[in-house]
Amino acid sequence: MYFIVGAQQQDPTLDPVCYLAEHAKPLGLIKRPRKPPKQKAQAPLDSA
Repeated sequence: MYFIVGAQQQDPTLDPVCYLAEHAKPLGLIKRPRKPPKQKAQAPLDSA
């Protein structure tokens, strides 16, 4: 279960996914859109 709590300090050991996501955005590590551009419509989803 996930809860959005802004008052508590984030602990990477308890919620590493949210911790990395929140800290990677300001650093510019997450630039990838949810849907990739349709450059290769024939390409399989596992091409990455």
